[in-house]
Amino acid sequence: MRVRCAVGGGVMPKLRVIEGKGRKRVLVYGMRLFEPGTVAKVGRGEVLMADGRTHRITLHIMEGSIPQIKKQLATSIDAFFDLQGEMR
Repeated sequence: MRVRCAVGGGVMPKLRVIEGKGRKRVLVYGMRLFEPGTVAKVGRGEVLMADGRTHRITLHIMEGSIPQIKKQLATSIDAFFDLQGEMR
């Protein structure tokens, strides 16, 4: 099943459960692209720009075993860059 994204109207694959064993972990991460030379400082969930403005970074959480998280993170990164291409 594919889900239409609210930003840019793109289609991204539905997330699915990935089987895995081992201790469970929680990954907290955030991603956002900026132009080179525009970021002055990175803080907790926000970025201070060289011109003094601040931008928020949405943080995401993934839970599961290391293999589960690695596989889902790779899918999420691909989807992130697919959306970036649609926003150009």
